[in-house]
Amino acid sequence: MYDSTTVAEHLRGLLENAVGAPLPLEDPAARAASLWNLGLASAGFMRLLADVEDAFGIEWDLDQPTEAFSSYDALLAHITEHLERRTAKAGGA
Repeated sequence: MYDSTTVAEHLRGLLENAVGAPLPLEDPAARAASLWNLGLASAGFMRLLADVEDAFGIEWDLDQPTEAFSSYDALLAHITEHLERRTAKAGGA
């Protein structure tokens, strides 16, 4: 079981850690902005992928559609879908 608010807050912390600065994610435009436009560099992106794997139990496929990484909102939606599928498989809602 997971809490969507907790997931969003945790992802925000992981992204801010990868960027190295606080982000204005209260702003819908910032949440929809490209991760690169938020200041994420390639090394930070690799760290973010590893941290998301560890935090949420996601294993990234080599053929993962890049849309999942297009913005904070897109990444949050991808993680949420993953957690919902995992919860459904486990028999919980």
